[in-house]
Amino acid sequence: MKAKKIAIKGLIAVAALVAVCMFFSGTIRTIATAKVKMTQPRSGKLTQSVELKSTLEFSVNNDVVLPDALDVNIEVKRVKAEVGYQVKKGDVIFTGAVADFDKTMQQYRDSYNEAQAALNALEDKGIRLRRTDEAWAQAYDGLSQARSEWLDADLAYRARLKVDGLEAGEDDALPEDASDELKALYETRQEKKAALDQAQQAMDTAERYSVSDDTRQYITDRAKYQQQMDQAEQNMLQLTVLNESLKSVAAPDDGYITKLNIKPGDTFNATQPYCCMCPEDELPTLRADVSECPLTITKGMAATLTGRDGASEESKVEAVGVTAAGGKYADIKLGKKLIKNLGGLYAISSGAVTVKVEYKAKQSSTLLPAAAVRGSGDDRYVFVVQDQESSFGTKKQVLSKQSVTVLAESGGTVSVQEDLTYMKVAYMEDRSVSEGDSVMEYTN
Repeated sequence: MKAKKIAIKGLIAVAALVAVCMFFSGTIRTIATAKVKMTQPRSGKLTQSVELKSTLEFSVNNDVVLPDALDVNIEVKRVKAEVGYQVKKGDVIFTGAVADFDKTMQQYRDSYNEAQAALNALEDKGIRLRRTDEAWAQAYDGLSQARSEWLDADLAYRARLKVDGLEAGEDDALPEDASDELKALYETRQEKKAALDQAQQAMDTAERYSVSDDTRQYITDRAKYQQQMDQAEQNMLQLTVLNESLKSVAAPDDGYITKLNIKPGDTFNATQPYCCMCPEDELPTLRADVSECPLTITKGMAATLTGRDGASEESKVEAVGVTAAGGKYADIKLGKKLIKNLGGLYAISSGAVTVKVEYKAKQSSTLLPAAAVRGSGDDRYVFVVQDQESSFGTKKQVLSKQSVTVLAESGGTVSVQEDLTYMKVAYMEDRSVSEGDSVMEYTN
């Protein structure tokens, strides 16, 4: 009986020892095995998006200058418009005044008085003109006027030729592909040339008259002084009108302010453009710089525009191209309704609108977390988890290397060509792993 009790105690001890060994064996295996996260790849269409910086791009930028402006400086008082403003004809853009108005006006008065004094002195010589002298004087004045008008018309025509990148035809003929504007300038030039030829014929006829040298000098000086007086008088009138008009300079037409060359306190020459405008019916586009964009932007891509207040509007990429400096750009279409809903062009031009361009793949592929795709270049792969069972019935999970072809990457997602939707993919391991290693899934 005593021996039987001893045997029972021995069996119990052996069983306990076996249990302890089995416990520690499992614990050691657990500690020694790499822990991983496992994911089941899914099939879908990869969506990529990127936020872009953008500026307004107008197709038309017409220079706006003060009408009939003199070559004088303007002092800007207040500016009541900004780039992107939509203005109506008559809306005030800025206020100002002629810089050194009194000084400039006095210069014109001095020129007028000087010519008048010289003309009075000339008349005091008491030279009397005969009918033939008067005829010569009339021909001389007519030729001078015709020459001036011909020169203005010729310069205007030739300048337009240069701007249009054209050359005159044989015998100075009008180019075949001339624009309507160039044709009109050519016609005016031809009219002035005919008038000049006629004036020259009249002068040639007058040269047959017997006109003394003193009389000729008197006539030419009289014309010179009278012209100086007329010009000074015209300048004084224009200066006064200009100074009055500067109290409220208005937009000449309906449209958008595309460029503003002035600011309060500035001084600029009155003959220079103070702003640029685009006609109201010419809507701008939103141009985004995509030179360093990680996403390839193509025509037709969806674009989301979000205003400062959170309002969003959908549009699309209208065109892509390369600037003269070599930078890549994408133009996003704007419509009147879209512009209005985003707060107007001024809000868009001031950077209050963010632009997000989105690309969605046309075909489905296998989508994986970016951390699950390993390697670089053309050597990309994943570790798939395979279940194995030993001859003793022990089960374990082992890593197997699976090469993949990466189609695209966006954020934390990678699109691959291979179908892995029936596999488990390991990633985010707690230690370095390689093919053939046993792994366990994180339990929390």
